[in-house]
Amino acid sequence: MMKKINIAIFVIAFIGCIWFVTFSNQQTLKVRVNKVDKIEEVSGSKESISTQIYYLLYTDRGTFRINIDGILAHPELAGKLEKDSIYEISVCGVDVPFCGVYRNVVDVK
Repeated sequence: MMKKINIAIFVIAFIGCIWFVTFSNQQTLKVRVNKVDKIEEVSGSKESISTQIYYLLYTDRGTFRINIDGILAHPELAGKLEKDSIYEISVCGVDVPFCGVYRNVVDVK
C-alpha cells in the first residue's frame, strides 16, 4: 500500500513540476527583436527519425521560445516579428537556458 502512495505522490509532483515550468510566471514585456531563428532538432535511429521544430526569439530582454505544436503553439507569431522592431509580448514559463528551456511566447501586440 505504501508503494502505491509513494508512486501517486511522485506522479503528482512530476505533473506539478511540468505545469510550473510551462505555465507559471506569466508576464507582459516590452522587447526589441534582435533575431528570430528556426531551430530543427533531428534525432532517432535507423528505424525511426523524429524532428522537433520551434523558433527562438532573441531580444534585448532575453531569449524566448515560439512553439509550432502543442498546447502553447503559436507558429503565426514567428512570421509576425521583424528585426529591430519593438513589441509587447506575453510570456509564461521558466527560463533555464543552459538546459535549453526558455519562456514561451503566447501573444504579441
